[in-house]
Amino acid sequence: CEGTTYDFHGMSLDSAGVYVDTLSTIHGCDSVITLTLDVLDILRTDLTDTICAGEEYVFNGDTHTTSGRYSFTTTSSIGCDSVVTLDLTVLPVVTETVQDTICEGDSYDFGSAVLTVSGVYVDTLTGINGCDSIVTLELVVNPTVTENISAELCAGEEYVFGGLQLDSTGVYVDTLISATGCDSIVTLDLIVHPVYAESVSAQICEGTTYDFHGMSLDSAGVYVDTLSTIHGCDSVITLTLDVLDIRRTELTDTICAGEEYVFNGDTHTTSGRYSFTTTSSIGCDSVVTLDLTVLPVVAETVQDTICEGDSYDFGSAVLTVSGVYVDTLTGIN
Repeated sequence: CEGTTYDFHGMSLDSAGVYVDTLSTIHGCDSVITLTLDVLDILRTDLTDTICAGEEYVFNGDTHTTSGRYSFTTTSSIGCDSVVTLDLTVLPVVTETVQDTICEGDSYDFGSAVLTVSGVYVDTLTGINGCDSIVTLELVVNPTVTENISAELCAGEEYVFGGLQLDSTGVYVDTLISATGCDSIVTLDLIVHPVYAESVSAQICEGTTYDFHGMSLDSAGVYVDTLSTIHGCDSVITLTLDVLDIRRTELTDTICAGEEYVFNGDTHTTSGRYSFTTTSSIGCDSVVTLDLTVLPVVAETVQDTICEGDSYDFGSAVLTVSGVYVDTLTGIN
């Protein structure tokens, strides 16, 4: 066998060939021995095989899990060594991690599964090398962002929302794209407060004032003041103010000397200007003034004569006798 030697009459032969040796027999004659030597090759068997990472390969009773060149020697059928060599390759199992996102309400196809929930998912495929290809998916489901906004404004103002100019109370919805690329739903609750316009009429009496939000008014006219409501909106109040005159009543009267004149409960006997103040039907002062004149009683003495036998008409009397007679007449006053 290859790698061994053959002893030929003291020669150690390891190569194939024809060898001759001449010996001397017991009779003294030549004895020629010709040797044809064959050197048989060692039987070499080369094996190539693959397994996938995580598998085992049994070779000549040994278990192998890593790539390498493994061999063992046995005896062939011709009695020489038989060397069997294995080139073993351990193919990797491909592991891939994928990170991805979807929006709430969307789905993600992964293998045979349809995913809608955040999580870590694993799928095993067959790679091009025939081994497992393990794909790990880290899926994030980004939520739909919902935001509620409240706003208030005054009538006549506008609120810009999603490109719209709003001026009416209501609930408005706009869909935007959030930073994650998903819907962002914004709901606006808009309240439009009214601007109040109020007209007020008032009356005051001459000589008094009217307080109009800090202004002391004493003249008739139209006045406007703008206030702010509890919501911060304008409240326009228009005041129409009337100033009512003091009612002045002038009375003129006369009495005769010796008479009395009762005015507002007071008794007067002399000429003069008398007044008193009361309240009129509209609630203002009413000044009543009396110019009183006391007319004199005319006293006239007349002396006259008649002859006996004649008569004298005096008032309604016919006088024929001497004497003092008095008659009361009404004077031209």
